[in-house]
Amino acid sequence: MESGCILDASAVSPYTGGDASASAAVSGAFAHRFGADDSLEGLNRLRQIDGGSLTAMSQFNMDMTLPNALSFWPVNDGVVLPVDPQKALANGDYNPVRLLVGSNRDEGLIFIPDGLEAGDYAAYAYRILGSEAAEQALARWPVDAEHTASDRARQLLTMAGFRLGATTFADTLSQNGHPVYYYEFNYSTPDNPAAYHASELPLVFGNGLDSLKLDKAGKQTAVDMHTAWVNFIKTGDPNQGTALASGVVWEPYTSQSKRVMVIDDQWSSNKMSQTDDLDFLRKTVYGK
Repeated sequence: MESGCILDASAVSPYTGGDASASAAVSGAFAHRFGADDSLEGLNRLRQIDGGSLTAMSQFNMDMTLPNALSFWPVNDGVVLPVDPQKALANGDYNPVRLLVGSNRDEGLIFIPDGLEAGDYAAYAYRILGSEAAEQALARWPVDAEHTASDRARQLLTMAGFRLGATTFADTLSQNGHPVYYYEFNYSTPDNPAAYHASELPLVFGNGLDSLKLDKAGKQTAVDMHTAWVNFIKTGDPNQGTALASGVVWEPYTSQSKRVMVIDDQWSSNKMSQTDDLDFLRKTVYGK
């Protein structure tokens, strides 16, 4: 699982939470704007509309504090997405596979703009967490002299939208005896001084590395990432196969050890960071 895992529907379906009935109501509002209703005639009407107009009406907004309600958000419809991922994990309804999973230090950076007001941050927290959990989160991570509203909103998205889901998957699979390898990607370049969402992909796949202007350490990080991923694909273990130049052994992750590979200029095997914050979110969001 690359760059985290959004397990909680509210993070990616901010107005409906993935609920099929609520999503159908939003779809009805979308169709109504083009003079269509919930009928065969309405469907034919929509099919006559220019695709560019449909796309413009449903355009995804990168600013997650102002999501477009008419975007095509994920839906637990019982067909394409047959079951809520959280419930599937809890019930053991998943494929028993080896897992390589992790997230980037600054996942939320590109989705939250500068210049937010405290009210914007609060509204975002209420939208993705619900009232009770949001109030607890706002008290734990307040806007203050050291943290702007944008800082806090980015932190909340990184933790609740990406890291919470990734660690939930990792904990569940490891507790059921499946090998798990977890990473925290902190590497950044002088031109891009943040480990934002998807910034690890060029290093994993080796594409577009020239544009990143990597120094010697960065080039070695790219080689080791590609090697570790290929090893895992081939053997189910990032350590088995071609040796990593860093020489660091990637320890398996368990819900008890919380061992992760920290990927930066120098690789290191450490205990997972911010576990107290993750435990807090798990209790407030999932009640456990």
